[in-house]
Amino acid sequence: MWSNDSTTYVLDDGQEILGCATLAFTSAIVDGKEEVIGYATDLRLKRKRKALVKWSENFLPVIVEERKKRKCRYIFSCVGKSHIQAYNAFIRPRTMRENFPRYHQYRNFDIISIHGKYPFADGPLNTIEVVPATNNDLEALQKYMASSQQKRTIYMPNKSENLVDLIEQWPGLSLDQFLLAKDKDKNIIGCVALWDPSSVERLKPIKKSKRVITFESTLYFLSFLRITRQLMLRKNPYLNYYQLNFINANNPDIFHALVHKAYKLTPRSHFLSYIHFEHQLNYFPPTDFIATKIPYGLYCLLSPEDKIPKFLTPAFTEDPPEFEMGYI
Repeated sequence: MWSNDSTTYVLDDGQEILGCATLAFTSAIVDGKEEVIGYATDLRLKRKRKALVKWSENFLPVIVEERKKRKCRYIFSCVGKSHIQAYNAFIRPRTMRENFPRYHQYRNFDIISIHGKYPFADGPLNTIEVVPATNNDLEALQKYMASSQQKRTIYMPNKSENLVDLIEQWPGLSLDQFLLAKDKDKNIIGCVALWDPSSVERLKPIKKSKRVITFESTLYFLSFLRITRQLMLRKNPYLNYYQLNFINANNPDIFHALVHKAYKLTPRSHFLSYIHFEHQLNYFPPTDFIATKIPYGLYCLLSPEDKIPKFLTPAFTEDPPEFEMGYI
């Protein structure tokens, strides 16, 4: 989904697989300049010291080689701050190894999950119409997305320039899954794509804390009152959720209308999730919804000798980079 240019690496010691990762590359605008950027995803490591040592010895040469092939200066990755082992191993290691890539934080973000709606809460403004996109909306949608992109420090212009191609390479996504917010003159003032990720991945909780078990039980009880939706069905071990991607909204009221419509269209057996970057005022979860958040960080992976680029110290007023939940 990130791009068609990707490579997957598997690390083994001849007896077992110790880890794996995928590097994907695409063209982007970074701080006003055209660049090739990479994204490291699907990172998995065995919970063994040998795995971390082997990974530190082998991963940096791979990154350097793949960057060199494509004249790529920046590779990004995200790490959940609740994943303590991964966070301590990669972001805050006890000792900084010379041959290990440096993770420089770019932005904090939360994965917001919407589990229910408070009864008797005010709905969105009735002056904002939200409708599924049609072929007649395609040109206007591309123009709207392009104008929204140009406010960001990092964005991928091929999204708006070749939206049809992008949809075709995104499994399970179609144009009518884009929800468009329109004003009284039928101008597009916001959009989201409501996407079911189950065709790509399914998430199965391995271990739950007491807090999660209590929350899950509360959702289960309130679901009978049609206030919330269950975290997972009793006979299904996987999380059931839809994602909001390609989020653009000119103000919080427009985003509220888009979330309200998306929640209404999502099956009652599923909850909603989306990414909210720090200081992104328009996309806070609307107050009439019951929501939770999981903290993450978006990092730029650099070699020890690389200079830290200027965009890694962004101003709070800057729009966040273009980054979709589907990439995680």
